[in-house]
Amino acid sequence: QTGGESFYSGKLAKKIVLFSEKTGGLLDLEDLDAKLSRKEYRHRWKIGAFSAASNVSGVVTPVYEVARILHRHNALAFFDFAAIAPYSEIDMCRDKESYFDGIYFSPHKFLGGPGSTGILIIHQKIYRKDLAPTIGAGGTVDYVSFDEQQYNPEIEVREKPGTPGILQIMRAALALELKQQLGPKRIAEREKELIRRALEKFKDRLMHGYSGVKPGWVRVNFHFLITDEEFDFIFNAICFVCRYGKYFLSLYRFDIHTGSWFNKKYSPPQVTFGLEEALEADEGEREERSPQELFGRYKHEALKIAEALKNDFDEKAIKTTEKDLIPFVYL
Repeated sequence: QTGGESFYSGKLAKKIVLFSEKTGGLLDLEDLDAKLSRKEYRHRWKIGAFSAASNVSGVVTPVYEVARILHRHNALAFFDFAAIAPYSEIDMCRDKESYFDGIYFSPHKFLGGPGSTGILIIHQKIYRKDLAPTIGAGGTVDYVSFDEQQYNPEIEVREKPGTPGILQIMRAALALELKQQLGPKRIAEREKELIRRALEKFKDRLMHGYSGVKPGWVRVNFHFLITDEEFDFIFNAICFVCRYGKYFLSLYRFDIHTGSWFNKKYSPPQVTFGLEEALEADEGEREERSPQELFGRYKHEALKIAEALKNDFDEKAIKTTEKDLIPFVYL
């Protein structure tokens, strides 16, 4: 059992056994094997529920090794692939030991996936047809009387009661097909190349140490679909903040308790949306500009603002955080 989400969702229904992790957040497979070997669990029904990858740390679980250990101890192997399904191959039947009894994921992280239906795939051997479907409704039965009913023998039909979400199912299917056409191998190669370029650019700065880094983290995502021009723009924007960021501090209000930054002049826009507004909307003529042109304009405007703020910058107005925090500056 790993991952806070899996932990809390299952806590009320079953006894939770947690496993240790090694340096770097990796699952300790020896601890997994040792705890599954305990006498107290020998005759218990055991279900292993793991996240295939963490969407926070990026740590990937060795799912096939975990499945092999679980099956060696007569435990079922279930994995949540939500964080990694859009980028990796999933082989549910790799071999006689390293197979999955079930996987599940929401496709919202796939290209075109938002708004699609969730995916659940289980091995048919673990499904009990002697029990009623999870939810009994129209479409799950072949025969009904006042005294009895006969459910459809097909598992998928039994577990798809009522009117299905046709559009959501189609969206999920197309998102999965698009992933296969792109190819997980090509996706991985592109991501590795972008990461290599990013680390190479950051290397010189990181070698000077971490002094002044704000506690916590901010995610920078180099998606495999971004162009080289977009990559350079993102990295140059980070460099811009490193060089000119302190001059913009006067424009923001910082909450030291939450770590949040707010632009002092920001006010939530009054957005109205409905059928009437959509029909009356007048987009007018749109000026088409290339990404390169827009990136250049954004950089020019940012530099202009930075130079203006630099003239009024007061170094003495900068505050520092409490001694028990990693020092960083704010106004």
